[in-house]
Amino acid sequence: MDFNDAYEGDPHYDLVAIHAKAFDGDKDLLKTFLDAYGWDDLGRRWPRRMLALTLAHDYDMVQSFGGRIPDDAGTLDDLASLLWDLDAPGLPARLTALA
Repeated sequence: MDFNDAYEGDPHYDLVAIHAKAFDGDKDLLKTFLDAYGWDDLGRRWPRRMLALTLAHDYDMVQSFGGRIPDDAGTLDDLASLLWDLDAPGLPARLTALA
């Protein structure tokens, strides 16, 4: 058995990779995911907590969406709101090439 990526601790830690990699920072997808799992009351400090887990993650989770962070996100609180506050505007959509 391979338990290399298994962690004991905060279950929110795994949400970082899901949100950053699988959902590409899309808060609508994150809301749907959280609702499906019954994560109702996240608390008002949840965006800060999740940003801390994002920055402390074993892998670079910011790289996938770092180029889409607006210049006016000047503080860590701004960044926490942009990435994790489900009631605030999120990252701009990724531009895709026309085929």
